[in-house]
Amino acid sequence: MKQLNKEGILRLCNEIDKKEKGSVYSLGSKSDALKIPRWSTGLTDLDNIIGGGVPCGRTIEIFGAESAGKTTLAYQMCAQHEMCLDIPIEGCVDKDTEYFNGYKWKKISQYTEGELVLQYNQDGTATLEKPLKYHKKDAVTMWRVQTKNRLDMVISEYHNVVYKPVNSSGIIIKPFHEIRERMQKNKEGFAGNIPKTFCYDGRGIELEDNIIRLMVAIFADGSFQKHNKSKQCYMGLIKKRKRRRIKMLLSECGIQYRLSNDKKFFIFDAPFRGKHYPKKWYSMSNRQLMIVLDEMKHWDGCQYEVGHVPSFTTIHKRDADFIQFAYTACGYAAYISVRDRSWEDRYIEGRKINTDKLSYVVCSGIKSNIVSLRKAWVNPFIPEDGKMYCFTMKSGMWVMRRNDKIIVTGNTFDSERAKLFGNRPKQMLVYRARYGEKAFNRAIRFAEEGIPLIVIDSVPSLQPKDDIDKIRKAVNTDSEQEMRIGGVARLMDKYLPTLEDVIEQTGTTVIFINQIRDKMNALPFGDNIQTPGGHKLKHSASLRIQVARKGWIEIPNHNPFNTEAKERIGIVMKVKVVKSKVCNPMQSCEIPMFFEKGFVDFADLDSTRKEIMEEHKKKYKEMLE
Repeated sequence: MKQLNKEGILRLCNEIDKKEKGSVYSLGSKSDALKIPRWSTGLTDLDNIIGGGVPCGRTIEIFGAESAGKTTLAYQMCAQHEMCLDIPIEGCVDKDTEYFNGYKWKKISQYTEGELVLQYNQDGTATLEKPLKYHKKDAVTMWRVQTKNRLDMVISEYHNVVYKPVNSSGIIIKPFHEIRERMQKNKEGFAGNIPKTFCYDGRGIELEDNIIRLMVAIFADGSFQKHNKSKQCYMGLIKKRKRRRIKMLLSECGIQYRLSNDKKFFIFDAPFRGKHYPKKWYSMSNRQLMIVLDEMKHWDGCQYEVGHVPSFTTIHKRDADFIQFAYTACGYAAYISVRDRSWEDRYIEGRKINTDKLSYVVCSGIKSNIVSLRKAWVNPFIPEDGKMYCFTMKSGMWVMRRNDKIIVTGNTFDSERAKLFGNRPKQMLVYRARYGEKAFNRAIRFAEEGIPLIVIDSVPSLQPKDDIDKIRKAVNTDSEQEMRIGGVARLMDKYLPTLEDVIEQTGTTVIFINQIRDKMNALPFGDNIQTPGGHKLKHSASLRIQVARKGWIEIPNHNPFNTEAKERIGIVMKVKVVKSKVCNPMQSCEIPMFFEKGFVDFADLDSTRKEIMEEHKKKYKEMLE
């Protein structure tokens, strides 16, 4: 056996180390090369299980189920740096999607800077708020999701969908591509329900209840002379029940009237001149809106026998919009259908009525405040203008309408929520990649510039450009095209080695946020979940952290508009290290997280809970006053 030349080996190692400093060292030595620089997450328990902090120059994978707190945990880590980079995929809607600005529904493509938008809150209420940001970008792959009469939305692949799980009152926000994949696997569709109603309590208007009821009657069947501005109102009523009703209302309001044309024509002075629901009526209190809906049934509305759907019919779209809003704001889901009855012969008490206009019918259901995704139709969609739009709201949710169907939807990036966990939005860069290749290219470029932390949210969204282009081409040609299997895995194999080499030199930490999938044909024992993106990321990651929601943090419900016994104000996260190259694996901890306060220590759990409880009591007391 040839004898080792120790001097030659040491000389060679010294030469290599001079050119590539720190690349050669002996195991067991106290070389600085073996010391891994770390930085704190700001959470003591989490720091302890990952070896004292997040290692610099390493890749980390955070994965878990929906609404477990993956992105929230990433926000917490971002707060520890002066500047970091978040790379999510844009989520938006099409130009025909409408928002409510306080007095009308308006297309999102026509949004004016400074306008208010109806924001949906965690407790089910809706308030008018100024968006943190208005987005308008080139469209990528978009999908149209429909159900019969109940749901119509066009959203991008990664738009956040707000839904309530079956047999649960909690709200979950999930990217649409996850829902679409579950719908494709399950013949019955996705087991989730999208909220369609909210509680909107406006400032109120200074009108007595009797006057409100009288004006509802006037809007329905009253008329005014066109050539003057007189308040004299004329009402020709054929139906006996309407004549009895108007007599009662005029009497209660103390208004004198006279009759003509065989006592079927009423003439009187109205409280004010108007033939349509005024814009300021949108600011009615919830109680006043209920009065409108109750009185409307006597005029343009109808209520069949118990169990049937109440409806409202008019030839004026603006009136239909208001009644739909009133229904929805009072907790009754409503949609508008358009009917052309010009070809029908209609008779009222033996008298033929000619109709030459379209009519708008507002249909409402008493308990249909949610719409199921189980039987929804999902089809690719190409927007006409090639653009997509969205808002960033404080709560991360807003109320949208498309084709006269109202639902609650999410937004893309919530900078206010990031601020809650200590981030300074102006120092947190957000790059939105259209394709997986761009996300990796930009991540490598920013890492070379020395950004300390890069968060890629999320792995399944890193679809190759070729796969996305094939789907879009199939949409244009009305053909079928399946995406190739393993597109994300191929990108990982291609780009991860280069990314790892760069971050090792610059000390940049890269966090990949990943999701979970059910294993096909899994055995009844053992692990039945997996993460998308192939095996490359699993092997390369220095840390793999699994996040799960262990339980809810609840308080007694003080909201007078919500009948739920408990109000959920936070979650308890369970964090487990399932793989580690920098600490002992399989360690775990629990971390409380409040929706309104962020992360807290277990020692401060009860005090924070009591503080939020008092804040909610005060808020709802002021709302009632």
